[in-house]
Amino acid sequence: MNSLKKNLQNAILGQDDLLEKLIITVFAGGHALLEGTPGLGKTRTIRALAKSFSLESKRISFTSDLLPSDLIGAEIFRPNNGGFEIRKGPIFTNILLADEINRTPPKVQSALLEAMEERQVTIGNETITLPRPFFVFATQNSLENEGTYPLPEAQLDRFFMKIVLDFPDFESEKKILENNFQDQILVANIFSGEEVLEIQDFLQKSIRVDEKIFQYVLRILNTYRELTKSDTIFETHEPILAYGPSTRAGLALIRGAKIRAVMQGRDFVLPEDIKALVPNIVNHRIGLSYHALGEGITINHITQKILDTVHLLNEK
Repeated sequence: MNSLKKNLQNAILGQDDLLEKLIITVFAGGHALLEGTPGLGKTRTIRALAKSFSLESKRISFTSDLLPSDLIGAEIFRPNNGGFEIRKGPIFTNILLADEINRTPPKVQSALLEAMEERQVTIGNETITLPRPFFVFATQNSLENEGTYPLPEAQLDRFFMKIVLDFPDFESEKKILENNFQDQILVANIFSGEEVLEIQDFLQKSIRVDEKIFQYVLRILNTYRELTKSDTIFETHEPILAYGPSTRAGLALIRGAKIRAVMQGRDFVLPEDIKALVPNIVNHRIGLSYHALGEGITINHITQKILDTVHLLNEK
């Protein structure tokens, strides 16, 4: 996995955290939502990732006039035989790049739900299995709010991670300018699709998770959920969350922690693995209450407070 990261660094400079989180997402079998200002290399990164895995990828721009059939496909009438034929959409690929997903109406966003969770789509009366492995990497710009449709809670919950991109550091950005990184992506093929599936299965079965880690994850999730009833962190005594994280968030934390442990050279999960992934896995699965918004409380503040106060049972 570290060789994969080094391979991607040949094409993507100054985004090491992004690359690590994407690798974790892939080997955990999840989907990722990338958010950042335009020009930070979100699309380029996904293209480089697809090349590294020798997987087929397709890109679709989620515009305001996009229809669900433009994404998943439709039944087409054939006059020559009087029957219907299924025309598959761009979702039939290994890696789908959903560019600016919040530019399209909710009915199109919802068309992704079945595909992301069950790896299948229904066209007419027929249910068709998608190619394996299957990943959705969606992008959205953080600055442009006009003409956008915020993703609904059910859609956000399907994303294994939400990764917020920052600007590269000074030296990395200097190298980008010097090397004039444009369209050419020079990365080697590291894994095949079959190897990705085999590694996913092997890691989930072979990496050890202590009972205390499961309890630790549950205590973190329950602390979030308690904040939908009363604020015990900032002591405002009012609910500061409109809704808490689902059980799917806990499953994602365990799966992701296993992959991170391997990248750190371990065959067992530590609390540090959970802590490192909570912001990316949980933050987009919770919502602030009106009281929190009025008080200027942010989700990042809440998460940091929880990670500072919730510990393993044998920790002080």
